[in-house]
Amino acid sequence: MPGGPSSYAACEGMLKPAGQRLAEAMSVDTYESILIMKGISLESSPDELMPDEPLIPFEARLFPDAGRTYTVPEKLLREDLSSNKVCWYGDFSKDFWQYTKNSNPLFALWCSHPLHPISRRERHVITIAQIMFVMMISTSIPRAERCYRGGFDSCAVEHAVIYDWKDKVYAITTSVA
Repeated sequence: MPGGPSSYAACEGMLKPAGQRLAEAMSVDTYESILIMKGISLESSPDELMPDEPLIPFEARLFPDAGRTYTVPEKLLREDLSSNKVCWYGDFSKDFWQYTKNSNPLFALWCSHPLHPISRRERHVITIAQIMFVMMISTSIPRAERCYRGGFDSCAVEHAVIYDWKDKVYAITTSVA
């Protein structure tokens, strides 16, 4: 059978006969059945299941799943999700919708898979940080234009008072030595 231990029959040409429905492709049960079918142990060594140390002191409050341990099927599912696997069902529209739900920044805020390596809460924090960064940059650009028009194109200017008649902006410069 081609593919790794987390492959799925729909994408490997092993579909069941017509009329039989396949199990949910993105479920832990499906990954367990694949591992059993391939004869791979579902047990993990204890060091594989050790949670990572928190990176920041308040990580547990901000990201409650940060220290969670995962079973082997859950790890394989998370690995496929993190590698942007695109073939889950062998049907373009279903596969495209699953990919979109897990990778689109807007849809993933509410629709991403519960076992996705980037949790929904982390996605919300990332989105808020991106919005704040864009707002910071967008408010800085008009100020920078006014400073440039006001004569602040260099830090080597001596003490001076500059008035921009167009924008009616006063600027005081001092030498930086």
